[in-house]
Amino acid sequence: RRGGGLKPVRTESVGLAAQPFTNLPWAEGEPCPSLVYPNVDDWGYLSVKLDDRAINTVRHHVNSLEDPLLRTMLWHDLWQMVSDAELPLGEYLQILSANLEGERNTDVVRSQLANLRRSFDLLHILPQGEHLLVRYRRVFEPMLWRRANEERGDKQKTWFDAYVATVSSERGLARLTAVLRDENSVPGLVPDQQRRWAMIARLREFRVPGSGDLLQSERANDSSSLGKQLALYAEVIGADEAGKQQWFAAATRNDETYQLSRSRTILRALYPPSQRYLQAPQAPVMVARLPEFDRERDIQFNRYLGRYLVPQLCSRDNVARLARTLEANPDLNAATHRQLLISHQAEQRCVALGELIQSSPRG
Repeated sequence: RRGGGLKPVRTESVGLAAQPFTNLPWAEGEPCPSLVYPNVDDWGYLSVKLDDRAINTVRHHVNSLEDPLLRTMLWHDLWQMVSDAELPLGEYLQILSANLEGERNTDVVRSQLANLRRSFDLLHILPQGEHLLVRYRRVFEPMLWRRANEERGDKQKTWFDAYVATVSSERGLARLTAVLRDENSVPGLVPDQQRRWAMIARLREFRVPGSGDLLQSERANDSSSLGKQLALYAEVIGADEAGKQQWFAAATRNDETYQLSRSRTILRALYPPSQRYLQAPQAPVMVARLPEFDRERDIQFNRYLGRYLVPQLCSRDNVARLARTLEANPDLNAATHRQLLISHQAEQRCVALGELIQSSPRG
């Protein structure tokens, strides 16, 4: 570390040994660096886990690194540690909140914002996540809205889209309502049709009063095939518990009315992360029916069904349920079996992440 920032002082080609430690004779006697990174320029095929010293260095100095690829890789490594339940999600969000606005490369910002969305999705699902969700939406929602108003061009769209994808507070959602009703605006940005639909879907997802009227008004103004698909998505995502069950029946009906594209849209909208509380009571029935769908429906249908409807509840009960289903149905087709395995592993990681939140002072 030099002059308050990070500067590379040495790069060496090293062959990593298949053992816990690799000796580096040339490093003996040298001062201990602030950060040692084993995959400079991304030439290696390996998973990098940062130690406490490296994490603290990233926390305070990542934006002083000149190489955007190295910054991207460090952020990727931090997120992978979250996914593997080796770094508390709250600590990751604290590091991100301290550095996001200081990042100057748009591609790196996009990757950071994508992980912010994944973080908030997890906090909606995790039983232990509510306090972190409340804490960090107070940090990020004003930040994203401010940057969306300050930037122009593609950068502005990047920040605005991230705001729409993550906002969940009453005040934040009210901003979207005001934009759609022309009661508020974002300087320099006129939302195109797809962004208008994205805002409406977000409002519908959180059952914002008046969002149904906005849906009907937008539907009347957009009769395109894409508009009909996005209107269907917004309608399904805002349905109540009884309505969700009706939409599930419509998506899984195997008769002359079946259309794969329509079923896919319904399944994708049925239970977003913020509505897992609606899915939880239906989880046993949905998982129990997977073998039936596997026998009777085509691979494409089952791929979408597995991707969007195998419940992620971050609970040990659901881990056990998915394990029993795999064990009891060894003859599932490859696509369904693979999706169940992925879902089971993701559920195990999610449970571990929740337990880490509970045990860590940073969450």
